[in-house]
Amino acid sequence: MSQQTRVPAGVVHRHISGLIADKLAKKEMSPGAITDCIIYGAKYGPYHNSIGNRIWNTVSPHLTKLHGGIQRDLRTVLVEGRQRNDLLDQLSQARYNPSLYPPTIYHNLTKYRIKEVNDINDVLYFLRKFRREKAEHPLYLDTERVLLPDKCGVEMTALIQLFDIYSSTILLIRTHRDSEFVRTIGRHLRDFSQTRKIAAFGSETILEEARTIDMQPNNQMSLKRYADVYGFTVSKSETTSDWENKKYRADQIKYAAYDVVVLHLIRMRILEDGERIAKDYEKHNVDI
Repeated sequence: MSQQTRVPAGVVHRHISGLIADKLAKKEMSPGAITDCIIYGAKYGPYHNSIGNRIWNTVSPHLTKLHGGIQRDLRTVLVEGRQRNDLLDQLSQARYNPSLYPPTIYHNLTKYRIKEVNDINDVLYFLRKFRREKAEHPLYLDTERVLLPDKCGVEMTALIQLFDIYSSTILLIRTHRDSEFVRTIGRHLRDFSQTRKIAAFGSETILEEARTIDMQPNNQMSLKRYADVYGFTVSKSETTSDWENKKYRADQIKYAAYDVVVLHLIRMRILEDGERIAKDYEKHNVDI
């Protein structure tokens, strides 16, 4: 909570307002993520009426599937102008209720084990388990960021996701804004990559010194668009969730897990397409 006491509420609220407006312009924000953002901002202090109304006017068309009482409580938190810890507590609990916040269906996850950890010893245990010489498949990695950058504008890593196809394990590593913890994991990933490469989509700061496979074809290509090319649907509606929550919503967990699983699915599709093209080429030359 020390981070929250140092940053003026108005600064946080303006940041949240801009973040929500930007994401909803792309229609990439679930009701759960919207609720996360509103609650996150309210923890710094009550919203000023003008900012609260601006946020409410932006989000209200996207909350129509929520129960009327939830919508009313969110609006009250935004526009009443005083701290309503009672409503914040109710909303915090409600977002975990699937009957109030209908979950998104994520395919291709049922056969995998999802494990949340936040201790370096647990991380090292799984990295030893994932280590494999001459592995056909890399270890897949993705990260999620905190909602509020630090005072230098750096978007700190809140969650690190790893996917090991051999053990069917998806590891969700919570960092709790601990930069040293993240750096320590980065060093171990660098060592890990000497025997088995790590695949990610785009540049990941935590992998700066590791042997990696960058699956992003160019800097302009998003994972969502790239997945579409190969016939997979990726939702980005949870990107702006609160990844520092003590407890994740079911949609957050599945979203974070699927982001690394889809990297494997795409890579396998690319390899399959490559084999097909090679066979077609060989057949074409034989026919000639």
